[in-house]
Amino acid sequence: MVKIERNYTINLRRDFVKVPRYKRSKRAINCVKIYLAKHLKSEDVRLGRHLNEYIWQNGIKNPPGKVSVVAIKEDDRITAELAGKKFEEYKVQLQPNEEPTGLKGKLQQALKGKEEEKEVVEEPEEKKTEAEKKKSK
Repeated sequence: MVKIERNYTINLRRDFVKVPRYKRSKRAINCVKIYLAKHLKSEDVRLGRHLNEYIWQNGIKNPPGKVSVVAIKEDDRITAELAGKKFEEYKVQLQPNEEPTGLKGKLQQALKGKEEEKEVVEEPEEKKTEAEKKKSK
């Protein structure tokens, strides 16, 4: 597992100036990906949350002209983050007593609800079979 870490300052202005104002931040994101793919020779490029927020901070019409990036290449995947920010694990770890929130939490609650419904449905069937047994005797 070869790990390469490099720092780059990418000039975004020369590329996003060529597109309409309402597409500039989108183009800046694509420029970062293209630049890193070209210099680190890999097609799988992932951008970090802080880098994305930095480019989009002024909206779609006014991205920053330059951006400093720390890029790490592991195997064939390139992960890039804004210089000065740490790479973070984006996995959410819950405490034992804590309930999940957001989309993941809603899905888990929905699944729990279905399991409870199954249990409730199974109980009356068992009672019916017991009642049928008594009637048959």
